[in-house]
Amino acid sequence: HTLDLTGCRQVSDEGCQHIARLPALASLSLELCNRITDMGVQAVVRSAGARLQMLNLGDVRQMTNISVQLVGDHCPSLISLSIAGNSQAMDMDIGDVCKKAHLLQNLNLRACRRLTDGCLKPIASLLKRQHVKGIPPLRSLDLGGCSRITEDAFCVVLPLCSSLTSLDLRGCKQLTGRTKELIAKYCPEMQDLTFPPV
Repeated sequence: HTLDLTGCRQVSDEGCQHIARLPALASLSLELCNRITDMGVQAVVRSAGARLQMLNLGDVRQMTNISVQLVGDHCPSLISLSIAGNSQAMDMDIGDVCKKAHLLQNLNLRACRRLTDGCLKPIASLLKRQHVKGIPPLRSLDLGGCSRITEDAFCVVLPLCSSLTSLDLRGCKQLTGRTKELIAKYCPEMQDLTFPPV
């Protein structure tokens, strides 16, 4: 079952208690539900996390990095995850998610401004694991606005990114034409590349 509450600003932590009880919930969008806090996310993922395949927590302003850790702990079946706009998410939180959600094909970290080069290592490890085990690999990665990511670190992980078809790097100010050339070399399936002006 799919539940899309995108932009429903009246949904609160109390509402999340009810969402958590829905049987067979596989896809949930709480994007822009700004009354929800970590408590609401906790209620949902503790109860429904194991069966969730798609979770959109983009721009849930009161959510902290604790929610990302909870997702990492309780949502191993995720194929698609957005925590876009989570200004408190840290590299180690992305590590928690990538360590356990082996099936991820779509990861949206747009405007997670605290992320640094350290978030790239777990993403690379995820891709390596997926390739080795023959699991459908990560296809879409949004790092738009993650301006602390450096070119050297990004270029190191690019050889593992051959499966990517969509990559958003807008606002990654430290990336240059060199990165663009390497994307062309290592990402033959790329269809949708958004790159900062070089």
